[in-house]
Amino acid sequence: MTTVVSSEHTRRRYQWTVPAPYPRGAVIGDVQDAIGMAASTYEAVTGGRTTSDDWLRVDVGDEEVVFWFEVDEEPGKALPPDARRGLRSLVSILEEGLHRTGNIDGPALIEALKSILRGESGGAA
Repeated sequence: MTTVVSSEHTRRRYQWTVPAPYPRGAVIGDVQDAIGMAASTYEAVTGGRTTSDDWLRVDVGDEEVVFWFEVDEEPGKALPPDARRGLRSLVSILEEGLHRTGNIDGPALIEALKSILRGESGGAA
């Protein structure tokens, strides 16, 4: 008997590209700025620190240096925090409207949602 577990993973890549034209190459100030921006973004995105030496990767091309890192994206985490809060509020309002009306469709639910947004309380519309 075969047991199969399926999963889907989404990775988000953040990258900073520094021009490095031949023959002079990249300017050290630009390289330091890119690393600084990457560190700030990494800490904001992951909540982690950049104290280890394996958080940032470097790719070197003919005319550029690319600094990058990737993070696994959990479902629902792709939205900015304000959008997630807004969706949670919307779901809460819909659940309360459904509780009041007993259905998910029609004018009664719309009226219940409007009364919730107005701050009114009461039974089913």
